Amino acid sequence: MPQPAAIVLVPTHGRPNRWLVVRRPEPPHEWALPGGHIEPGETPARAGIREVAEETGVYVDPSTVMMLGTTQHNGRTVYVLLAQEWSGPARAAEGWPVGWAQWRQLRAQASRFGTQLDRIAMTLRSRGVPVG
Repeated sequence: MPQPAAIVLVPTHGRPNRWLVVRRPEPPHEWALPGGHIEPGETPARAGIREVAEETGVYVDPSTVMMLGTTQHNGRTVYVLLAQEWSGPARAAEGWPVGWAQWRQLRAQASRFGTQLDRIAMTLRSRGVPVG
């Protein structure tokens, strides 16, 4: 069984309706939130921080990462985290396009991750976090 996935959500400073996104290399090549697999011995927060750095070049301050909850995707547990502080410009660190998207744009193009994004938005809204 694969290790659970970890995702860190990173709203833009002062612009909570924009999200750090990566274009996934596997079909349907949609924009998605940065994240990936948890390595053995790694916490979900550490995995999310590592994945964001690997995929986007953005460094997330570990002291500001907050666990929001979990959701399921393809039979795997996805740990949903929110980062409050980060540094560095977003860049295609692994060769995949990286950028910032408004929530409506991200959700409108989502086919593979749409249900997961809806669950994440519901979790955020329930915690008073603006989605956009």
